[in-house]
Amino acid sequence: MRAGVAVLVVGVLGVGVFALAGCTATAPALPTTPPAPVVETTPVADFGDARPVLPPEGVVATGELRANSGSPLGQVQIIHDGRGGYEVALPDLPFTVQQRPFLALTDSTVAAAECASTTGYQYPLGNPEQWATGFQEPTGDPSYWRHLLVVQYGSVDACYLPILAAAALDWNVPLARPWISPVDSGPVAYAQGGVLVVGERPVAYRTRVGDAWSAIAARFGMSEDDLEYLNPQRSRAGTREAIAYQVLNLDPAGRGDSVTRLPGEELAVSEDFR
Repeated sequence: MRAGVAVLVVGVLGVGVFALAGCTATAPALPTTPPAPVVETTPVADFGDARPVLPPEGVVATGELRANSGSPLGQVQIIHDGRGGYEVALPDLPFTVQQRPFLALTDSTVAAAECASTTGYQYPLGNPEQWATGFQEPTGDPSYWRHLLVVQYGSVDACYLPILAAAALDWNVPLARPWISPVDSGPVAYAQGGVLVVGERPVAYRTRVGDAWSAIAARFGMSEDDLEYLNPQRSRAGTREAIAYQVLNLDPAGRGDSVTRLPGEELAVSEDFR
């Protein structure tokens, strides 16, 4: 089975047609200044008040797909269409229709021999009959997806949703929001939770009862969109809703591993909040 990747290239040509009537007409004067060159700009995507930079068109991530036995299955690629859409190119896969495999993206660290779970993968992409492997990334930066999985649908022995194969993704994308540099201004109304600091940088925030999304963002000198960008999979409860005792990421390099951001889950980092 192989997923096809479609590339659409659109070109626009402007054609000017001029005709001179009569032999006595005065020819128009030629311009003395050459026209300004057309400058290509980096594509951007609207995302609230900010306009994050999109990755370039073409291959933006690669990974070696390995079966749960450890044997290599070939390289996978994630390809950006230049407008915020992404496709997944796959090698031929040895799995059968009876196994009902489907693709998924996860922002957690996994191994192919593990069992998937409802929190172990967050973004199903499609089944082998369709391989609906295209997806959109509203944050403008999909690099928090750490692994591409081939997951079997249905329990096998004691494992629910066994992982048939996995590929760690190596991304080559620019910073979508390079301006983010959180600075803690201290507890304020509706943002009085604890902060985890590494060096001099705040890297995580633990919410308290009564916290508000807008107040948390303002405390760290960022927009609500910036805070959402830093926490793309932070909760099942919808967007821009602060949940008590939840840990929110403040580090642009820590956007993945969302399972540690859910209420009641153990943290993957030290709990030395202050």
